Formats: sequence, C-alpha cells, structure tokens
Amino acid sequence: MTKSQTDKVKSLFCLLLLWSLLVAPLIYDPSDVLQCHRMWAHQSQGTGPWNIYFLNREGQRDPQAGYLYPPVALWILTGIERLQMICGPLVSDAVSSFVFFMKLPNIVAFFASALVLYHGLKRKCAKHYAISVANNYLMCIPLLCVAAVWGQWEALLAFFVIVTLMAAINDQPFTMGAAAALALSLKVTAIVFAPTILVYVLRKSGTRGVFKALIAFLLATLLLCVPIVLHGAGRELYDSYTVVFNKGVTLSNHAENLWMFLREISRFMPGCHLGNGTDVLIAGLISPRNLGLLLLFIYTLATLIVLWRRPTVYVFALGTAMVGLAFYILSTQIHNRWGLPALALLSILSPGNFRLTYFVFCVTMFLEIAIGFYDWVYLNHISNPPRWIPSCLAVTNLLLSFIQCVIFTWASIAFFKIATSRTISESEYLGLREPTS
Repeated sequence: MTKSQTDKVKSLFCLLLLWSLLVAPLIYDPSDVLQCHRMWAHQSQGTGPWNIYFLNREGQRDPQAGYLYPPVALWILTGIERLQMICGPLVSDAVSSFVFFMKLPNIVAFFASALVLYHGLKRKCAKHYAISVANNYLMCIPLLCVAAVWGQWEALLAFFVIVTLMAAINDQPFTMGAAAALALSLKVTAIVFAPTILVYVLRKSGTRGVFKALIAFLLATLLLCVPIVLHGAGRELYDSYTVVFNKGVTLSNHAENLWMFLREISRFMPGCHLGNGTDVLIAGLISPRNLGLLLLFIYTLATLIVLWRRPTVYVFALGTAMVGLAFYILSTQIHNRWGLPALALLSILSPGNFRLTYFVFCVTMFLEIAIGFYDWVYLNHISNPPRWIPSCLAVTNLLLSFIQCVIFTWASIAFFKIATSRTISESEYLGLREPTS
C-alpha cells in the first residue's frame, strides 16, 4: 500500500468523522432519541442505572415503570445525564446537547473499530491488507448513519464484537472475555457470535484460554451488574437480559430478510398470505419463529463443524460474520439494523473474494434503513397516504429482501466451499504471513 493510498484512508476517516459530528445534534427518529433514550437518562437522575428500572417520568418509584434494557447503555445514559446536570447544555440547547452526547459513544466506537481492525489484523496479515480492511470498514455507511443520524447502539455493539474477535485472533483471552461481556450487556443479540468464538478459542488456546476468557467475562459482568442488584433491581436486570427473546411478534421489523421476502411474495398468492405474525403454523406443521430458529441452528452447527476441522483466522472471521448474517436473514422478529454488526465483521474479508458481498449488503442495508424510516414517518404520521405509496414500498421490500437472500446464499456457498477445501491456502485469501508454528 503506497503512502498516497494510506493518506486517502486518513482523509476518508477525517471527512466522515467531521460529517458525523455535524449531524449528531440532529434528530432522526424522535421516538427513539427523545421518548426513549432521553426519558431513560432523566429517570437515572444522574446517579445510577437502577433508577431507570424503577422510576417513571415524574420520578415516582414504580417497579412497573422504566424500560428493560441491559446495563451498558444505561450506564452511558446515566453518565450523560450527570454531565448535563453538572455542565448544563453544551450544544445550542438542552435537547440538541443531549442528542449530541447520546450519539457520541457510538460515533467514537465506529471510528475506533477501524483502528482496532487495522492494529489487530496487521499482526497476522500483510500491512496493506489491514489498511484495506480499515478503509472498507469506513465505507459501511449504514452503520455510520445508525450511529450519527439515528442514534442507535449498533456501532458500539460492533466495536465490542470486533474487539472480541481481534483479541481471540491475537490470543488475548482476558481482553476477549471483557469485550464479550460488554457486548452481551449492551445487546443480548450479541450472543449469536458466541459459538464460533468459543470453538475457535478452544481449538487454538485450549481449555486454559477459555477459562481465562470466562474469568474476565464474569468479572466485567459483575462490575456492571452488582451495583444494580445491590440497589434492588436484580429482577429487572435479569429481565433485561431475557426480554429480547420474547420481544416482538412480527415476522420482520423492516428487515429485508427471508421472512420479509416470503411475506411480500405471499401477497400475490391468493389464500397463502403469511400476514405478519410469527405463531401461525406453516402448512399446519411449524410456526415461522420456530422454523427460523431451526434454520439458524442448522447453519450455526454446520459452521461450527467446519471451524472445528479448520480453525484458521480466515474461516473463523468469515464464519463468525456469516453466522451473524444468518441470524439476520433466517430469523423472525429481526429489526432492520440488527445485521449491521455482522456486516462490520464481513469487512475483514472485503479486500478478497467477499468484496461484492460486503458492498452489496452496504447498499441494501442503507436502503432498507432509509425506507424503514420513510415508511414509519409517512404511513404513521400522514393521514390518507396515496394508495400507490404502500404498493411501492411492498415492491421495494420484495426486491431488497430477494437481493439480500440471494447474496447471502451465494456467500454461504462460497464460505462452506472454502472452509472445506483442502487444497486452498489461506494466504491466497487473507494475505497472511506464514505461521511460525
């Protein structure tokens, strides 16, 4: 990689960072930023996240009030509220100031992930490969928009998952365990990445590596949770880790995946419309929810088998990303932003054979986030929309979900073909240095 190419990556980094800081005070979705995040921050009273579980908007103690959310985000919101109580509004007005500082951790996490990828990979790969990965990661525009415009937590989750993956690759079990705890305590959906990480560490570092990671995981989790338990919110804290598995009853929450495709195409099949529920039996045999879980289980199991047989950096990184995408494509009740951490991991393979997969998903996931927001604003807040608007949205959903299902299928075939091949050298794909042992 020439110096001019490196300078281009730095320029892209600085340009995107400046853009992110400029748009951060803006409100993309008031229902999330103001009605949820700002309300939770006020509930904390700047003293601790346990108040978010117990206090309603007026500050009255009510165990039924508050929103069930794992502790990492609540600690961050508590810190933001405390900062504003001490310093007052730091950006134009109180609302814009809160929105800016609420988005800031995710903006920082997005750009920090590029640095972690570069420094984590250059120990195992050729330097030009690591720089290419960092450059391509910065082009993950849907993840950046979710962080800087929407104000959601996927960029921070992707950062924790990337740190976990890089620590596993570089044999740093304590860092891996602590980062995994932060990921799981931010969003429980991070658990989909756990099986491949555990298998890789077990194969490369043995039970000692797994034990060290487990110790760090438990210590980090205790530091996050013990203060909340001591203040009497243990039950609510437990629920915050489990509610996601029973949250939502829709086939797809604006996610352009298999179930969106089947739902939209069934509109054109008289008597076969799936609707949007997850418990209606398909052919009287199995519900969409259970079928999605079964497909995800089979996909994950197949990935673990090939990873156990070939525990290389390439198979590990690609397998972890593909399991994350399988969770997004095959499961029901998926939100349109839940595939972004897996897309961030896929950037590790983007300089090679999976460049097309990565950039197609970057485009389609950006479009589905934009369309989901337009759908929410237009159809829910404008009375009597023209009939052609829902029809156009249905066709768009059909096309995007079809494209994402096709590209996921193609990438899955390529992954299992590479992972099971005995004649292909890993260095052909990842620019790896030759192993020393």
